[in-house]
Amino acid sequence: MARRRQIVPTIEEAEDAIVTALEADSTLSDLVSTFGSCQGTWTEARDELARRLPAVTVMFAGGKHEARGMGDGVLQGEWHLLVGARNLRREAARRTSDAGAYAIAEAVIATLDDQHLDLDGLGPLRFRELGIVEQSGPRDRAVSIYLLVFEGDLDVRHIEGTDDLATIAADYQVANVDEDTGDTGWAGVVTSLDADIIDPSEES
Repeated sequence: MARRRQIVPTIEEAEDAIVTALEADSTLSDLVSTFGSCQGTWTEARDELARRLPAVTVMFAGGKHEARGMGDGVLQGEWHLLVGARNLRREAARRTSDAGAYAIAEAVIATLDDQHLDLDGLGPLRFRELGIVEQSGPRDRAVSIYLLVFEGDLDVRHIEGTDDLATIAADYQVANVDEDTGDTGWAGVVTSLDADIIDPSEES
């Protein structure tokens, strides 16, 4: 019987849980107009963020597998959260006003750090790093984008597969190989295929 590894929850489910937690926070909901996730490149995520300020974008940045007994383990995942804000007043204000990047970054950390997100298989997120990505644009419409790095473990479990044709046939509709005889199961398919196989030793 085949066995395969599976990340539980999926990476997409973990991303969705992070976004949901951010959206549910009352402080962040007052500061941020757009929450989302990105499965593209860093450049794509940054450009999309800059079009929807103030905004927070979640990206899965990869992870390292660690075995932990009985064949199971964890994926030590890393998430990059891009925080962006624009301020129409003077340059210093865009980083320190109530709707600025500083305030949003601090609220994100307060919301996620050391928190369980009620998703089976996802451990608590741990805040690791904060850095600036970009400060650009005209003085009166400058954009600040910051990177927040979080770590969190995803379960990696061995899932029992099956090589049994009868079990597979119960889950999938098999095309009828003989329209005159009605539906057939996997055994019928295999039998029909076997009947058409030519043994090279029997050829003249």
